[in-house]
Amino acid sequence: MKKLLILILPLFITTCAKAQHDDQIVIKPICKIQITTTKGNMLKGLMLVTYDSVVVIYPGNRKEWNKNKEYKAAVYSYTKIKKIIVKKNGRVIKGIAIGTSIGALPMFAALSKNEKAGLADFSAITIPAGMIAGAVLGLTSQRKFSINASDSLFHAFQNRIQ
Repeated sequence: MKKLLILILPLFITTCAKAQHDDQIVIKPICKIQITTTKGNMLKGLMLVTYDSVVVIYPGNRKEWNKNKEYKAAVYSYTKIKKIIVKKNGRVIKGIAIGTSIGALPMFAALSKNEKAGLADFSAITIPAGMIAGAVLGLTSQRKFSINASDSLFHAFQNRIQ
């Protein structure tokens, strides 16, 4: 009986601990954000959520978020926001994928015409060039939104982000 109790007790304790842990709400960052206020101040961080008239920002970076470094979330009303710059997650990978597919297009065009001469040499140049160009474009891509303390422009920003 004691052996059975010793085997079941740790399972029961971990189940109860997991049930208590699951009650917490987990918010993940949507994207990187940079806000310029109407007074000219600038804040960089991770956008957590947008509500009807406010945006909630974690003022750290992704490494600090993953290490659970606790910063007080910044809440900005649209009436105090002049401009928002957003950088989406996964934009570099998406750029590489698009660049690779564009770099491979000449190879597929040559295959369809049965022109195999020089195909390997040509594709050895176009595919890596497409990958590099796509990575650079993905790295530098960002979306700018002018809010200028306007309710309608802020709601247009919310619709475009989600």
